[in-house]
Amino acid sequence: MALREILANRCGDRQRLGAAGAGHQCQSRGPADLRQGPQGEFNQASYDDARRLFERAIALDPEFAMAYVGIASTYLPIGRWAESLEPARRAASLPGRLSPREVLYVDALLASAEDPLRAVDRWRDFANIYPDAGSGQNNGGLVLFQDLNRCPEALPLFALALNNRDPKRAISGHFMGYCQLWSGDAQAAESSFRAALAVNPRPIMQGLADTYTYLERWDDADTALRMERSDLPPALALVTDEHRLIWFAYQGRLREARAVAQTLEQAATNAGVLAMASRARIYDAALAQAAGAAVPLQDYADRERPLLDERQSPQYPVSLHLALLALIAERNGAEQWARDWVTEIRTQPPQRPSASLQSLLLVLDARLSPSPEQGLVALAAGSDPYELMQVRVAAADLAERAGDPALALEHLRWIDHNRGRAFAESIGWFAAQALNVLDVNRALLKQAQLEPDPAQRAALVERLRKRWQRADKELLEQLPPAVSGAS
Repeated sequence: MALREILANRCGDRQRLGAAGAGHQCQSRGPADLRQGPQGEFNQASYDDARRLFERAIALDPEFAMAYVGIASTYLPIGRWAESLEPARRAASLPGRLSPREVLYVDALLASAEDPLRAVDRWRDFANIYPDAGSGQNNGGLVLFQDLNRCPEALPLFALALNNRDPKRAISGHFMGYCQLWSGDAQAAESSFRAALAVNPRPIMQGLADTYTYLERWDDADTALRMERSDLPPALALVTDEHRLIWFAYQGRLREARAVAQTLEQAATNAGVLAMASRARIYDAALAQAAGAAVPLQDYADRERPLLDERQSPQYPVSLHLALLALIAERNGAEQWARDWVTEIRTQPPQRPSASLQSLLLVLDARLSPSPEQGLVALAAGSDPYELMQVRVAAADLAERAGDPALALEHLRWIDHNRGRAFAESIGWFAAQALNVLDVNRALLKQAQLEPDPAQRAALVERLRKRWQRADKELLEQLPPAVSGAS
């Protein structure tokens, strides 16, 4: 179970519980952490069981502060921010029943539920003062990685968490590997993923396969995707199929990737993993658009729109998922749908600030601007060093629309140079991964088409040809004829 603050966390409070404390060992444990991982969306039953124990403790002692913290901690790892606030605030109102360490932890817990930027500062404070726990380092890194896309700042925190003695440090190693892949350091990423698997050999994440796909080591990626997963919960085992889909897509095997996406959507729906089913629909829409096939966007959006006013979690950020569908709609010529969905998202915003959602809305505003020049100005005003891949994709497209091939090439080269981000951006639990990977290939093809130097153009096409050795015929026909040999 992801919680370490259980009923017997404090000897003094156990004594106050009387009979409720009987049978519990009073252990000195560190605070609970927020390691969400892919399993977060499948552990609901465990969290419900823990919550009932905490509620029983509170019934016996209404001022048992750490029991309120425990309840908050059952909501936070699954992103139920609003429900975590009331018990966390109740705990904060009982400072006399909290140690100094617990006071600092509760403050960080509240920040995690309310404001990612403030949460980073609070978890860093906790990690600096109490480096033994590992939770401060991991939680700070997790907010930087998942919420803010600031991988370079997250890396040292994950490294500290991985080197801690915490038995859950494997998940920190997986996050660290993705941040290294984000930075383009595939060798370091491979080492981190292997270190995480040495701690816990269960393939709960597929970062090793993503790294090999990035390196175009197709057989190694295939082997990683075939790791034994029979002991995993059925829903968690489906995560492998998401990354098999990416493996197909990067090779240009779009028909096979779509078949996986559609099968995954049905399997995830049957397993009750609605966030994964939603991601599968986004993957299918992106793949269909890339293949020039009909895209069931209206149907897919209609699955998301009724959920906008419900509580959203990091695993299933409905607003962000709908924004991705709006982005695909705009690129597919359905601008009015995109405008309507953006309006709905802004009318019913998520309960917690989302930097990733704001970046996607910036991209959509720019793409929907009256002119590409105005769109470029909007992007420039709102960009930052940790901008999402889709910011640069939009900039390249708008520059080409504005008749500025030199500027378009500049952005296309950036996309190619930073293609590790396409695999590692964690927004919506990798909901944009398929779209990003497809755009990396599209950017390389567009570079080849715009590159004025024949030798460089030939080298670009050769790179894409090598990547697309088994690609769909329709994609190969898009290669520049002078290099591809097409008539």
